[in-house]
Amino acid sequence: MPLRVGGSSLEIWSRIDGDRTEEQIVDELVEAFGAPRDQIARDVREFLAQLLELGLIQDDAHEQRP
Repeated sequence: MPLRVGGSSLEIWSRIDGDRTEEQIVDELVEAFGAPRDQIARDVREFLAQLLELGLIQDDAHEQRP
């Protein structure tokens, strides 16, 4: 089944590029939409957690390096 994203999820998805951090994505969305930072940070965190669970992204920041 394909993943369907829209609204705020699409805005987050479009910024996931392997270079931006979660914090940078939040900063960009706060600037673009003017919504409260804590709300945007929560939405970003929840969406990224869903993508991690589905195996669609990986969290390189928390992976152990040899």
